[in-house]
Amino acid sequence: MAEAGINNDEEMKDVEDCNYQPQKYWGLDYHFRSCLKLYICEILQAPYNTPYKGLFAYKNHPFQKVDIMGVVVGIDERTRCYTYNVDDGTGVITCAIWNNLPVDNYSLRRLPGILIKKLDDICKPTLYELGDMIHVCGKLKMFRNMREIVSSYHNKILDPSTELHRIKELPHLHQQFYNESFTLPKTIQDQDKT
Repeated sequence: MAEAGINNDEEMKDVEDCNYQPQKYWGLDYHFRSCLKLYICEILQAPYNTPYKGLFAYKNHPFQKVDIMGVVVGIDERTRCYTYNVDDGTGVITCAIWNNLPVDNYSLRRLPGILIKKLDDICKPTLYELGDMIHVCGKLKMFRNMREIVSSYHNKILDPSTELHRIKELPHLHQQFYNESFTLPKTIQDQDKT
């Protein structure tokens, strides 16, 4: 796989160059809590923020959540989760999709049988095949020294024009939002000086 591991020296230099705002102000950056729509190569190259575990950086924006779209090029089925290797043409990243546990709660056993069957059907994971175009949103994490997206939302893309919309949307998002550096509002800057 063409996934990127960590190179601590280079990434520490990148993190120092990011010029982060103090951690207490990260909530003012609207990128921090939202899922950033990025190319996979940007996710793989984003410096891992070692002072604050679990954070990555794009320009001087700290982020944890990403939104990607790509083709499934690898599948690994495990007992507790499925891992899919997703390729968007710029790189390949692993996406973990956890299996929901079957309905086995004692309090739910008192439900009528048809409702329990429906709950079991809902809990079955959605399986994807090689070549499927999927949309994944989730938290970016380091797992065994590799970057991985732990999915909170995933869906198979059936309309091929969706990929074209994404290709058209990403340069606009970068130009208008992501490439703009995060600066504090003047009122906050004035309060910091005092």
